[in-house]
Amino acid sequence: MKTLSLLIFATLLGISGEINAQRLLDFNPPPPDTLDYSRIRCLYEQKVLSDTTKSSKYTKNLMILQIGTNVSKYIGYLSFYTDSLEADDRKKQNDINIIEALKSGRYKRSSDMIHLFKNFPENKNTISNRIAYDSYIYEEEIIKPQWKIEKDKVTILGYDCIKATTTFCGRNYMVWFTPDIPISEGPWKFTGLPGLILRVHDDKGDVSFECTQIQKITWKDPILKYPTGRSTTKTTKDNFYKQLRKYCDNPRGFMGNNTRVTPSASQKPLPKLMYNPIELSE
Repeated sequence: MKTLSLLIFATLLGISGEINAQRLLDFNPPPPDTLDYSRIRCLYEQKVLSDTTKSSKYTKNLMILQIGTNVSKYIGYLSFYTDSLEADDRKKQNDINIIEALKSGRYKRSSDMIHLFKNFPENKNTISNRIAYDSYIYEEEIIKPQWKIEKDKVTILGYDCIKATTTFCGRNYMVWFTPDIPISEGPWKFTGLPGLILRVHDDKGDVSFECTQIQKITWKDPILKYPTGRSTTKTTKDNFYKQLRKYCDNPRGFMGNNTRVTPSASQKPLPKLMYNPIELSE
């Protein structure tokens, strides 16, 4: 299974354009935590600057955007694949399989642990994310960027794209969207343009999103809620980012306050991490 997961991951990274996607799992009937069904899936290479102490270092993740009729979901591809496996196991009430999967590493996750549900509940986003060993979930009102559409054009994945700019969540962005796919969606929290967003980057070179694959869905592809049965703290967006900054400033101290972690006298201090989330809340 590990080899299969890596093979699928590598294959998806290397393919561009519109393809017929392989079904990861064919749910029949769908899991009870289904929120909607995908019409289109998009894969994005997400890059975020994570270290400038020696040279520019980026954290890269392959992300997947499931676009449904009412709800969309943005999540790391490995996490998406894992959630599908886990949902199938839970649907079958295969508790032994779940336990063994956790032990064996069958459930693998992306380094970006975000589960971003757009328009769930209606007119809101629900964000589930993780800091070290702690999982958090919060809701926020949907705020659409104020776009300025430019005259520049470029071709991406065979689609004619138009340039647009905005200042959003503390950063200045340039994006390219295609009216050929008239869906007002994009990676992360980007939305509100008359076409699908295929490329995004900020003016400082800290953050970028590049669509590598567009998949038209011809089967029932459920958009799943965050898997149940996990210990998750309900919080606010402000508090989540306060906790994230604490973790970046003092990773060992942050984890030392976690009751699930047993401190050891031999543990060395962890270096301070660069605080550079996609959303600059402060």
